[in-house]
Amino acid sequence: MQSKPGKVGHPWRWRPATRECLQLLLQKVPKTRICSLSRLQEQSIFSDIDWKALEEEAAQPPFVPQLSSDDDVRYIPYEPCAACVALRAPYACVPWIKGIVIMTRLPHSECHPEFAPYMVRLDDGRAVYVLEDTDANIRASEYGPAPRFAIGTRVECFANRKRGSEVWSKGRVVAHYYWQASFPCGFFAPYQIKLDKGKLIYAPDDCDKCIRRVFD
Repeated sequence: MQSKPGKVGHPWRWRPATRECLQLLLQKVPKTRICSLSRLQEQSIFSDIDWKALEEEAAQPPFVPQLSSDDDVRYIPYEPCAACVALRAPYACVPWIKGIVIMTRLPHSECHPEFAPYMVRLDDGRAVYVLEDTDANIRASEYGPAPRFAIGTRVECFANRKRGSEVWSKGRVVAHYYWQASFPCGFFAPYQIKLDKGKLIYAPDDCDKCIRRVFD
């Protein structure tokens, strides 16, 4: 969280109430720092929590995901194949720039009620908000051929070559069009895979020399 010496940075998706609570928890002076549960409960970020019901273990969770298995990733807010306008411009002839939807329903002060429908990672590496879910702002697109393996498919990935023999690791596809900050501009890995041992990796190419389906 510390972006510079002596300066605390905040992720862009945090709400003002979250930032305010964090700042109070990190105060150097004890008199201004949140040091008790009662004061923490008074913070606006927790205004919708029934603390008595929570203490009595009677509180109902606001959302309970319905999972079909331990590998069910349907609730992960990562959706491939989106193209959008990079920045809202005051003129009509705006070029379309491809990107990947990386998050949905994000707090944003310029939106009504208060959520931006999408955040998109553009091919040049920038992350931008899409403030309105209309065809004038965002539309479906494709990055070449669709991935061969659907999310949830059992696969094995080439790991290395040991003593002349290929070593493959088994896992399951958990995402398409994976991106991370170290990638070159415009590059997306066709798959992110969760290995059976729990490690997350990516496949840089959609070919049998890199990733292939397994039936076990």
